[in-house]
Amino acid sequence: MSVVNQAIDFRVQATDPEGMQTSFSATGLPQGLSMSSGGRIRGTPTRTGTWGDVVITVRDADGAYDQVRFSWQVDAAPRPAPRNCELEGSVASQSSLMSISFTIVNETDYAYELFWINSNARRVSYGSIAPGQQFQRSSYAGHPWLIADDDTSTCRLLLADPRNGDVYAIR
Repeated sequence: MSVVNQAIDFRVQATDPEGMQTSFSATGLPQGLSMSSGGRIRGTPTRTGTWGDVVITVRDADGAYDQVRFSWQVDAAPRPAPRNCELEGSVASQSSLMSISFTIVNETDYAYELFWINSNARRVSYGSIAPGQQFQRSSYAGHPWLIADDDTSTCRLLLADPRNGDVYAIR
C-alpha cells in the first residue's frame, strides 16, 4: 500500500446517511503516518513491514460510528538502476605506510558487500553491511574499497583518504 521513506497524502471519504458532519480517527497506522479528523492520512512511513490491525473509525455528530479494519503493507523502495564501476580493474592498492581509518554507514534498505581491491586489482571480500549498520576499518592511504549490491552489479569505488575518521554514507 506504500513505500518506506516516500510521502503519502490522501483522504478517506464517508457519507453519513442522515447528512450529518463526520469525523475520523485511526489506530495502528505505520510509523510516520497520522490521520486528521477530516479523514486525511499523510506522512512518510519510516519502517518496512505489515501493520496487521489498522482501524479507521468514522463518527457522526450523534456519536454513531462505523469502522473498517485492514492490514497496511509498507514495502522497501525499489533498488536504483544498476551502475557499473568503470574504474574497477584499473585501480589497485598501492604500497603505503600511512595508516588511516574510515567508517561506512549503510543508510539504505539493502545489504551491500564490501571488498578491498588488492595490488593485483582483484576483489577481496570483507563481508556484508546490513541496512542501518556500520563498517569500521583501518586501511592504508591509496587503498581502494568497493561497495557492491548483493548481486554485485551496482557498485561504488572508494579510495582510502589520509584523513583519519572519514565517514562514507551509502544512500
